[in-house]
Amino acid sequence: MNLKKSKSRYLTPLVGLAAFSCMPFAQAATDCAVQTQISETECLALVDLYTSTNGANWINKSGWNVTSVPCAWRGISCDGGHVTKLQLRYNKLSGSIPESLGKLSNLEYLQLSGNQLSGSIPESLGKFSKLEWLVLGGNQLSGSIPESLNKLSSLSILELSRNQLSGSIPESLGNLSNLISLELRNNQLSGSIPESLGKLSKLRTLSLNGNQLNDYITDCAVQTQIPETECLALVDLYTSTNGANWKDNTGWNVTSVPCSWKGVSCSDGHVTTLSLNDNKLSSSIPKSLGKLGKLWTLNLSKNQLSGSIPESLGNLSELRYLELSQNQLSGSIPELGNIDYLRRLDLSSNQLSGSIPESLGNLSHHLTDIYLSQNQLSGSIPESLNKLSSLSILELSGNQLNDSITDCAVQTQIPETECHALVDFYSSTNGANWKENSGWNVTNIPCSWEGVSCYGGNVTGLYLDDNQLGGSIPESLGKLSKLTVISLYSNQLGGSIPEWLGKLSKLETLKLYDNKLNGSIPESLGNLSKLEKLELSGNQLGGSIPESLGKLSKLKTLELYDNKLDGSIPESLGKLSKLETLELYDNQLSGSIPESLSKLNLESLNLSKNKLNGSIPKLFGNLGYLKVLNLGNNQLGGSIPESLGYLSNLGQLNLNNNQLCGDIPLLLMNLGSIRIELQNNHLTASDPKLIAWLKAKNSAWAENQTPCTANKLSTATLISIVTGSAIAIGLAVLFLL
Repeated sequence: MNLKKSKSRYLTPLVGLAAFSCMPFAQAATDCAVQTQISETECLALVDLYTSTNGANWINKSGWNVTSVPCAWRGISCDGGHVTKLQLRYNKLSGSIPESLGKLSNLEYLQLSGNQLSGSIPESLGKFSKLEWLVLGGNQLSGSIPESLNKLSSLSILELSRNQLSGSIPESLGNLSNLISLELRNNQLSGSIPESLGKLSKLRTLSLNGNQLNDYITDCAVQTQIPETECLALVDLYTSTNGANWKDNTGWNVTSVPCSWKGVSCSDGHVTTLSLNDNKLSSSIPKSLGKLGKLWTLNLSKNQLSGSIPESLGNLSELRYLELSQNQLSGSIPELGNIDYLRRLDLSSNQLSGSIPESLGNLSHHLTDIYLSQNQLSGSIPESLNKLSSLSILELSGNQLNDSITDCAVQTQIPETECHALVDFYSSTNGANWKENSGWNVTNIPCSWEGVSCYGGNVTGLYLDDNQLGGSIPESLGKLSKLTVISLYSNQLGGSIPEWLGKLSKLETLKLYDNKLNGSIPESLGNLSKLEKLELSGNQLGGSIPESLGKLSKLKTLELYDNKLDGSIPESLGKLSKLETLELYDNQLSGSIPESLSKLNLESLNLSKNKLNGSIPKLFGNLGYLKVLNLGNNQLGGSIPESLGYLSNLGQLNLNNNQLCGDIPLLLMNLGSIRIELQNNHLTASDPKLIAWLKAKNSAWAENQTPCTANKLSTATLISIVTGSAIAIGLAVLFLL
């Protein structure tokens, strides 16, 4: 055997293999004949799209023409072995849409908007019999709209806006009976708007602006969406209010599909909503608007409407919302007493004059809001408004109405005693100078007064926070026996917290923080068995925390911080099994931290900035829900309990500015995402991993950590040292013997 020749024969392929291994791998192109997810023709159509639209430069081309799983390619969805969705918007597709795309015969969604596609829209897209969305807007497509699109019988959205399409709008688009939205704006379309579009009974959006279409005037006799009288009323509104200069007048008096006009909504063949607020309507409201007999909502606010409010609006018996605020309407308020279902009436910020009609009191029991403020109304407030049992808001400020004083014996919304209590509260807290005092001591509808809530014929809520209340809380407020919420925070209330608050047995929330309250916290608050939130912080309260607060079994939040409270923290607080937040910081509390607090389900415990001493309870390791533990700025001694390392939910641990001694427990490293403050103590750390962990959590942890002297050690530590010394001496004596 020729060994030399034999070596050559075996080495040649190896050399070739080595050379191949040094070459970069080329991406394999998809083999449509091999893949099995969809038909070969559909796969080839996708590959053709990729090639025709410069796929190599798409923003995201994941899988395209590389793998043999086309249903996993970017923007492709499949069902039943067919492509059903093709969504590649804003993906830098360029070039033209290939005719072969028409072979995706089961396509339901085609979304290619926001790209750089050019050329014409292929006629083959008309083959998509199942297509529901065709969205090609925001490209550079040119040519005419294909007639073939009229075959898309399932189409509901056709969006071709912001292209360079020309020619006329095909009459055949009127055959798309399921069309809801047709957007062709900002193209170069010309000619007339096809009357056939008036047959599109489901159409809600028709956008044709930004083209060169011939002017067209709606023929109300031809359109079929609503009665001719309603159509003519809309056209009259457009003409009367300078519609050509509205901010947005899409469709108005141009198309024969009035239910798609800007601000118009229809139901069951009638106009039900007319919402044209902030749309530059000017001049007067036409009387013919009263012919929209099925209207639920009329909103023409924030325009430049002038003249009087038509009496005919009183005929809109189905109306729920009438909003004409912030215009320049003048004259008197018309008789609106026939609108049986009205819920909201807003005529504020106009130039209306005369008196408030007595007939407003005849409006339905559904009426909850009346806004007539900032007009030129005069005379007395009608007593008939007292009959509006559901009224919760009555805004009359900024008029020239005669001063009126609430007659608690006449009003019928709440008991007379409760009404008198509210009036007394108004007087005692300088109500005339409140920031907002709408209705108070003026109307006989106390449940509509600012900040008052009622239920079942009683006052249940008093919400007057941040409202410039002064003076003190009167005893008469205790007559509001059904109160569930008192929220009077961020005011200037002074004096003490009344003992009688403890009689409000239904109270669930008491918020009096950020006032100027002084004196002590009443023991009687411990009787509020339903109380869930007690927030008295930011006052000048002194004395001790009442033991009786431990009886508040439903309490979830107790905030007494930023006061002048002294004495110890009551052990009884450990009975508050539902307490989640305990904030007692920035007081003058002393003594040790009660062990009983470790029994709670607290999420936040802040006892900082007091004079607390003793050690941190070891059982605090049982507070498994705790997220914040702040004991900083006290006089706590002893060591940091290892058990704190078991608080897996803890996100903030603040122990700075105390007298804590000894080694920092290694177990603290179990606390992952935590902010930690330990500086200004007598703490040490020797383990390199612990030191690195501490630096990562707070590089300043070691600041002002002075040596731990004997007099700063806890009693337990001293006993340990003494016991250890005694044992050592005993062993030494035995050794000598």
